[in-house]
Amino acid sequence: MKNFISALPSTRPPFLLLAPLCVLLGNAIAQYHGAEFHGWHFLFACMGSVLSAVAVNTLNEYQDFHSGLDLITKRTPFSGGSGLLKQNSALEKSVLSLFQLALGSLFLIGIYFVYRFGLPMLTIGLLGLAVIITYTNTLNRHPWLCLISPGLGFALLMVLGSYITQGLTLNWQVLLIALIPFFTINNLLLVNQLPDIKADQQVGRKHFAIYYSVNAAVICFSVSAALALLLMAIALYLAVLPFKVIWLTPILLLNFLAIPKLAKLKHDIAKHPQSMALNVVAANLLPLVLSVILLLNGPI
Repeated sequence: MKNFISALPSTRPPFLLLAPLCVLLGNAIAQYHGAEFHGWHFLFACMGSVLSAVAVNTLNEYQDFHSGLDLITKRTPFSGGSGLLKQNSALEKSVLSLFQLALGSLFLIGIYFVYRFGLPMLTIGLLGLAVIITYTNTLNRHPWLCLISPGLGFALLMVLGSYITQGLTLNWQVLLIALIPFFTINNLLLVNQLPDIKADQQVGRKHFAIYYSVNAAVICFSVSAALALLLMAIALYLAVLPFKVIWLTPILLLNFLAIPKLAKLKHDIAKHPQSMALNVVAANLLPLVLSVILLLNGPI
């Protein structure tokens, strides 16, 4: 039990908040669309989202230690893993056990939701499991899959899945809304990968910045930031979102504030942690503030 508790930093607790915020967003969209609130389903979805984040973080920690990546990676507050196994390799089995416990618990929640909501939830669950299990050793070797994996896991699967758990059927409106945080969350990982480029190359990773260049990654970051803003504008124009969502604009503009430093420092962006922090703040504030606005504006 002591080793199990000591292994908890491998879950990277400061980065687990985004998961329930995405569930909150899916629930808020459902309430905005007139769904009756199902408290237990919301609670189970929040638990499942956190467990999925714990699973991917602990498996990544375990596999990066085995590949030797941990030994050559210079950690920053936002990248490079927790560094736990680098400091104490005796916790290796405990980290793996933590992953297995998280995945097993997630599987039980998933079985319940599949039983209640059928094929749509089964599809979301299987995609989520695929992202968790293949992220470190497979997705990181395919630049485009790696690029969209965080947005897919958090913004799409969690938002859409939690929407279904409130008893509604998926539609184009909820997909359009979910695509707004999709791009900001993709940007979050894209920036956090830049300081680790040299180390990642040595273990065979080929994420976007490695495969196409850091300059291409900065361009991709800029385009993604613009697309998030554009999608919000489209959702407003089509009346998919209430006009008060215009208050999201300052949050979406936070990504643009990071672009000058990204273009200048590139893979040395860790020398300016404020720019990396801007993306963390934007990625977390977006689903939170959007959820609050939708919940306060009531059903359409």
